Amino acid sequence: RRPASGGGSSSGSSSGGGGSSSAGSITSGKAPNLQVFKTFAGDGIVQSGGSVDYTIFITNTNGGSAYDAVLVDTLQDENGNIANKEIWELGEILPDEEITITYTAVFQQATQSGVYRNNAQVKASNATSNTAKIEVFLKVPDTSLIPAIALEGSAPLLSKESAQEASAGE
Repeated sequence: RRPASGGGSSSGSSSGGGGSSSAGSITSGKAPNLQVFKTFAGDGIVQSGGSVDYTIFITNTNGGSAYDAVLVDTLQDENGNIANKEIWELGEILPDEEITITYTAVFQQATQSGVYRNNAQVKASNATSNTAKIEVFLKVPDTSLIPAIALEGSAPLLSKESAQEASAGE
């Protein structure tokens, strides 16, 4: 089952999830126990124009089914502005089901440097998971140039050894 993708620069896939409810479904009296955990590949430092591979793990352990579940994954800059938001329709998450979603987020060249916070949470009609939080640092290379200084009549600087060789040759 392929995830429904929101806007932004990402691509991904999911496995598990999407159980369907029918008149013959067996339901337990237990509430769902949804947990979300998120990881990324790499050291947490990304260059502008680079990408981050995220993996989100969703479990429903020791509980009943979660209905109409939706995963919302939001990327925010240091000021709390939303840089990207992804939404996956998961449907019914069955008891003891595990779902894995992987996707790649691309940071455009014009993106400002700083710490970007990523929050992922599952909301269902009968339960809400924890919020999995993870941060990456976006590093924008310094492209400012140091102006060259030329002093009129100045001689090149010599090392101590070069200066001794120059004076020995006189």
